Order: sequence, then C-alpha cells, then structure tokens
Amino acid sequence: MQFRGATSAWGFHVYSLGVDDIPARDFPTNEPVEQFGANYLSLGISHARKFGEKLDIGITPKYLFEKIYVYTANGYAVDFGLRYRLGENLNLAGALQNLGGMNELNLEKTKLPTLMRIGAAYDLSKMLGSVNLLLAGDVLKPLDEDVRIHVGAEAGVWKQLMLRAGYMSGYENRSVTFGVGIRKTSFQIDYSYTPFDDDFGDSQRFSLYIAI
Repeated sequence: MQFRGATSAWGFHVYSLGVDDIPARDFPTNEPVEQFGANYLSLGISHARKFGEKLDIGITPKYLFEKIYVYTANGYAVDFGLRYRLGENLNLAGALQNLGGMNELNLEKTKLPTLMRIGAAYDLSKMLGSVNLLLAGDVLKPLDEDVRIHVGAEAGVWKQLMLRAGYMSGYENRSVTFGVGIRKTSFQIDYSYTPFDDDFGDSQRFSLYIAI
C-alpha cells in the first residue's frame, strides 16, 4: 500500500503451504502405519522508503510457523533490500533474505534458507517505441547451496495488462514460471504460476498493490 505523493510505502504478506497424505513408516514396508501432513506459514509486514530520486530501501520482519506431524515450531526472520536507479531505463537491486531462526521442531531446529541476491532490470520501452518490454535477471546465493540464476521478461499489452515469463537454473524440480498482471491507476493485481516436476504439483501466487 502506498499513499499518493508519499516517499514511503507499506505492505504485508501471508504465505501458506500445506502437504497432506505423507506416508509414515517405522520400518520399510508396503503399507504405511499412518499418514500425516506438513504445514508452513509466513506472516510479514514491509516498509520501504525513498532516499532522494534514485535510492529505495526496504525492510520486512516476519513471523514463521511450521507443523510436521504433531510437532510445531515458531520463528522470526527479517529481509533487507535496496534498489538504485541508474539512468532512466536501468534499475539495480540487492537483498538479504531470511536472516533469523526457528525454535526446535521435536529435537532439531529448521535451518532457514538465508540467501543473498543481486539483480538488474532494463526497460526497453523507449527503444522499441510502441512495445512495452522489460528484461530482468537475478543471481541468488543461498548460504549453503550453489548459485542460482533467474531471468525473465515482461511485455505490456494496452498499457494495463502485463504478460510475464521466466526461467530459473539451479533447482531440482522447477525451471519455468509464468505470470500476468493488471495495472490500473490506483491498484495492481499480479498472478504467477510455477509448475513443479516429479509429481510435486504446482505453485500459484496472488498479490495486490493499492495506492491511496
């Protein structure tokens, strides 16, 4: 949410993931003893502020919850990010995500996927004239994993509808993503779809931006 003419903006998120019918076994057997579920939740509030005409800085503290079988754990984390406008068409950005921790889930603590990411976005709209096209790329480095790369493009249709597609490298069970957005003067709605391999299903996300 952003107030018109303001130099800052607020936002919040609710991320929820659930997996049911996981078989439980005490030893190798064809028939499981029972089935159980796993649930994950993230609640966060974000604040971003402009510093001059070129620099934006933001922070997102968040509450985390997980439940696996009958065991539960809580935790807290924070994300930091910044964006710098380098000229009219080029934006550079960086972020540190998931700095925090969880308490014990049964006997062990879940380790948060702390990562650093840097990226850039270039707007080709002025160069192409009647076509609105944005190209973007990110390099991600999780704390204990290999580097991952994200690239994507956004094409504007009738100045209100955005079509998006992207590719991700470094993941075992996903590589492409698709999305669409509707932009009006006072609000924007975004939807993204990511298919997973190996019968993991898919991921769908919705977001809403409002200017008051």
